[in-house]
Amino acid sequence: MSQAQPHICLCSEQVEERVILCGEAARVDRIAALGDDAQLLSDNREFRSVRVTWHGVPITVCSTGIGAPSAIIAMEELHLCGARQFVRVGSAGALQPCLPWVGCEDCKWERS
Repeated sequence: MSQAQPHICLCSEQVEERVILCGEAARVDRIAALGDDAQLLSDNREFRSVRVTWHGVPITVCSTGIGAPSAIIAMEELHLCGARQFVRVGSAGALQPCLPWVGCEDCKWERS
């Protein structure tokens, strides 16, 4: 087994190519409950990680905490472990009524 990353406490054998990121650690469990065969991988500081299967596709779900610095830490370490596709879900506290909203109506995982 490869060496675990220092913050997310995961190694390459545990991380899937497809990753869902969320800010709040409790949201990881709510996302995992939507799939099958959820398995807790790690829970360190703001970084809680679960492997889950969604329609037969294995996915890693990982929380990042609040803000860009911890999100970058999670994404960098997940990428070093083999993650290649990331989707960030959750709230956007900085949105203001005067800012334009951009949404994704047909977001789908690329099947490789």
